[in-house]
Amino acid sequence: MAEIDILSGKPVGKLQAEKREEIRIRDQRAVEKSLETVEALGSPDGKIFYEKVRDVLADRITILVRQDPECQGLLKILDEIGTEIEMGRVSAERIAKQSLRMPTN
Repeated sequence: MAEIDILSGKPVGKLQAEKREEIRIRDQRAVEKSLETVEALGSPDGKIFYEKVRDVLADRITILVRQDPECQGLLKILDEIGTEIEMGRVSAERIAKQSLRMPTN
């Protein structure tokens, strides 16, 4: 006799199969949405939007880094050894690439 889930009253095997199907459908929708987003970002307006969001993120990262005492110390070390970085831009580019999986120029 099949094991029955107490809450649903359905066989556990059927419940697990339904859950797997829900996950498959959710994942498929996520992939489709990602593809739509990539297509939209490839348009001229999408590129402008992407660049604006990236620029705002870069500015915010710069502000946060400058307010953080630990980051200030690390930046001082880099400054003393002569390393110049554009912290917000570099971080924003990395985050954007990871989040959107979109190549940046």
